[in-house]
Amino acid sequence: CLYIKDHPSYADILNPDVVSQFIERTHEQYYKRFKRHFGQEITGFFTDEPQYFRYATPYSRVLPGEYKKAYGADVADGLLYLFMETPAAKEFRYKYYSLLNKLYTENFYKRLYDWCEVHNCKLTGHSVEENQVYAQMWGAAGVMPSYEYEHIPGIDWLGRGIVANAMSSRQAGSVARQLNKKRVLTETYGCSGWDTTPRELRQMAEFQFVNGVNTICQHLCSYSIKGQAKSDYPPSFTRHNPWIPRSKPFFDYFKRLSYILSNTKEQADTLVIHAVRSAYLTYDRAKDGESVRALEDSFAKLTDTLTARGVQYDYGDDYIMSRHAGVENGRLIVGACAYEYVVVPETESLDAATVKLLTEFERSGGNVS
Repeated sequence: CLYIKDHPSYADILNPDVVSQFIERTHEQYYKRFKRHFGQEITGFFTDEPQYFRYATPYSRVLPGEYKKAYGADVADGLLYLFMETPAAKEFRYKYYSLLNKLYTENFYKRLYDWCEVHNCKLTGHSVEENQVYAQMWGAAGVMPSYEYEHIPGIDWLGRGIVANAMSSRQAGSVARQLNKKRVLTETYGCSGWDTTPRELRQMAEFQFVNGVNTICQHLCSYSIKGQAKSDYPPSFTRHNPWIPRSKPFFDYFKRLSYILSNTKEQADTLVIHAVRSAYLTYDRAKDGESVRALEDSFAKLTDTLTARGVQYDYGDDYIMSRHAGVENGRLIVGACAYEYVVVPETESLDAATVKLLTEFERSGGNVS
């Protein structure tokens, strides 16, 4: 049998009524008290790690109505397919996670974005776990659509060192270029440790800047490191860190780099169709990463190969392309960007709208591989 379990740790942000209550109890209260500072000292809001729920198979009480409206069917008839491998499972999973992604994007991010537009401020922040395909299934079923509804698209960078895959930086940077967003923010350096050197911090940031980020938001500035606070995901960029008094050259370097990159435009001529929607077909929360391992490895190999060969590319997201893409003069246009080449990853399925777009592109002389 199936049952719904309400978890006390998180609210249902797929539900617009819940999000309305959230806005009323947070954003509206700030505006009532500090209205004259909005657009001046108060420039915007940072949303940290929103998600539909990363610790179990996600569900919302609005899904029956939304699924019926989208597909003309009863969602309850297919819920078992989220846990069973049958011929019908892939179609249901694709519809289910596509809908979750739409609700996540439009009922949470867009509502916050629209509120900020009206109240003379900006929205930034990041979703939970952007840096791998399977991890994006934990909380959003794809993070790229949400960047349309951030004035400053943002990512997170946790841990020490450089990861091999630049997915998180490139996702945000791609949408920013496509939709003419000047800044791309990284909440960075969290969980690095007190003994991380400025040289290591520079390497981490430069890797992100190369792949699409241009603005740093340091993870932590502690008022105090008394007690447990000293182990609360350090380092801290305050007087508690011994090299901070001599840190001006470090921050000046990134300030200048940020200015240059945010006031110039990088143009890639290759678009890589993102693989996250292919994960919908086989993703099983109980098996987690293993349920999409072949797709994950294949997609990483593709992008690593392009990077090693010096091919500059952007990601193409199905939701973003459905709203902003077309074909002109043999080029695939996504917002402000024009691509001569499109690379399709190894996948079992492509979104119908994307197939139609690529077919038109190929017929006009475009290169699809």
